[in-house]
Amino acid sequence: MLLSYEDAVRKMLALPVTDPRNWYRIAFTHFLDCPHGNWWILPWHRGFTGFVEQMVREVGGDPNFAFPYWDWTDEPAVPASMNGGALNPNNFAGMYPTPQAFHDAFDAALVAAGYWSDPGQLQQLGYRGMPTPDDMWQQIFLPPDGPAFYQPPNARSPAAALDCVAGAAVTTPVIDIALSPQNFITFGSNPAQHHSQVAGFGILELQPHNKIHNNVGGLIYPGTIGNCDRYDPTDSGGYMQNNLSPVDPLFFLHHSNLDRLWQVWTDNQTAHQLPTLPVGADYQQWASEPFLFFFDGAGRPVTQNQAGYYSDTARFDYDYRPGAMQAVQLMRTPGRRSRARRPVNYYAAEVPAGLLGATALSARTTPSAVRLVRALVQEARSADRVVMAKILTTLPPHHRGQLFRVVVHGDDPDRSVEVGTLSMFGHVTHHGPTSFTLPAGAAIARLVGSGGARVGGLLHFRVLAPPGAGHGLHAEAAEPSDLRILSVQLEAH
Repeated sequence: MLLSYEDAVRKMLALPVTDPRNWYRIAFTHFLDCPHGNWWILPWHRGFTGFVEQMVREVGGDPNFAFPYWDWTDEPAVPASMNGGALNPNNFAGMYPTPQAFHDAFDAALVAAGYWSDPGQLQQLGYRGMPTPDDMWQQIFLPPDGPAFYQPPNARSPAAALDCVAGAAVTTPVIDIALSPQNFITFGSNPAQHHSQVAGFGILELQPHNKIHNNVGGLIYPGTIGNCDRYDPTDSGGYMQNNLSPVDPLFFLHHSNLDRLWQVWTDNQTAHQLPTLPVGADYQQWASEPFLFFFDGAGRPVTQNQAGYYSDTARFDYDYRPGAMQAVQLMRTPGRRSRARRPVNYYAAEVPAGLLGATALSARTTPSAVRLVRALVQEARSADRVVMAKILTTLPPHHRGQLFRVVVHGDDPDRSVEVGTLSMFGHVTHHGPTSFTLPAGAAIARLVGSGGARVGGLLHFRVLAPPGAGHGLHAEAAEPSDLRILSVQLEAH
């Protein structure tokens, strides 16, 4: 499959820029329309990957081609087989030598393709801050959002193994927690008004998706997997850290694994007679969202373009060979089937009405604090449940590539315990309040066990920007005033 893939990539690189199957044109589809931070990330990327797979078959001449998946839980390193030939963008023959040459090659072709003439497409581009081609090129080349264009040897990170941040994000416990929610909205990231809005990140998107993109894209934190020595990364550059990431052929192996995990979750839901998609009015909104930028294997615009068309793998007639997480999914274990029938419990601080549907458990508290009731301690310590923290926060502008630490403490801030880290991926098109969901049970249990928090007291959550955690183009650390927590909600699944 990889030999067939490499042959097709070479041929697609050589196609005219007017052909939607040109390898860089494929990446522009992602740059101009990909959803992140909302509940359309999974169906959009399933459709995108499915149609690119058709293109690879058509251009490469191999009707049996199917994308392999990179099982990063089993192999937390860039597969060595993806480092040679055209499968590594650092080896691409005919790479554009300068940003100007790249601009000149594609500027007229993208305009002629109608991206800025179709009203629906133009609306999405407006949401993304690209109402004109010049705005798009500014995001690609200029600070604070650029660069998105890279040249060898900086088209992919030179590091092989995943770093301490990305490596921790793909471990079995983290992926198991990501697959634990019993509803699509918690599993598949937050509802949004449209697929260009960043509304909130579920664990699957926030952890393996974002952090592998950034790491393979050249953001490397020192330390061993799960144990970072510092939070100031080196940045060697690479396409995977931005929305032109499909230039790197590894993109499709990464997203094939995310799609596989969506199918693992769907299979588990089905086995327990639980919904596999949003329900009721939520389903209608989710399923009817149009994706207007897709082309099929022959390079023709796709007409069946609503999200609901990509709700299952039957759309592209494929399934997956078993990989990591099939055998360890807790909901499949007979002794734990009961948890699939238990309702989700919510523990939240009192916050303004309407934010995350939170319910007050005590008298007036701060938005970043949660009352530590005895039942919450039991949930955090239980082997049958997982506790997630959904944190609604404001982030500073232009936070691409920055890593933020989330800590929790009781009455004494000096006894903080780290909950985890959050980071954005790609170009930031929305600067409003955004929620991030993190595994929190282990941190809460550790804090209580050490005497750092007491039943009846408050758990205080804080989001911190470590010095030096910024992208190379805007490395200044965020001021505390830029990082306001608007609410914290804990969910037990």
